[in-house]
Amino acid sequence: MIMISILPILTIIGIGAFVFLILRRLGNAKKPILVNRIKWIFIGYGIVLLCATVLYYFMPKDSFKPAASTDTAELENRDDLITNMYNQALQGNVDQLEGITVKEDWQFEVDGSQLTINQSDYNAFIFVEKKENADNKIDVTEYGTKAYFDNIDVTDLLQASNITYRNNELMINSPYRASINIVKFNKEFTITQFTGEKGMGHDVNNIRENTIIYVQVPADVEVSGDEIEFVQN
Repeated sequence: MIMISILPILTIIGIGAFVFLILRRLGNAKKPILVNRIKWIFIGYGIVLLCATVLYYFMPKDSFKPAASTDTAELENRDDLITNMYNQALQGNVDQLEGITVKEDWQFEVDGSQLTINQSDYNAFIFVEKKENADNKIDVTEYGTKAYFDNIDVTDLLQASNITYRNNELMINSPYRASINIVKFNKEFTITQFTGEKGMGHDVNNIRENTIIYVQVPADVEVSGDEIEFVQN
């Protein structure tokens, strides 16, 4: 911990010592006009290094989300996970599937014996399960897979669907659009031209999350709606 705290100071001292030694050697050299030009180049370069070092260690690190390492096998098995999520939802066992997280829960009081499920600008996968009892409550859960952008886990930055209930109608709308700012530091071209590494450009691995809406209704409520699947208990 102590070593980390004094690292910025040692870095600044090292840069200052380097610039000082260069200027000292130039001071003993001949050709004063050329020496003065080179001296000012090194002075300017040293100032830039010092300022960059100071600014780096004063950057608000708490506002940055570090890129979590993503298991390659996890990305490769994503299609199987999505298929299993739909199959388990049809069987009523989606909550037992590993790799699936709960994005949001809702609960509404039933107004009557009829329920219509609609979605306006959304194309969600909706599964409906009848409860064994009539508890006058509608329980809605949104499950989802992880979402990645350039192999960075951005799942926590994406919002859940916008779900409301009114006059015996359960309305499912798309989530509010999230604004995600990603800053990535790449090696300079002078290095990557020999190593073959690629920066974040057109070749970006963008994988969006897949979600399902799981609706549990009382046993005495009749459900209708387009594009809904009933759980096969």
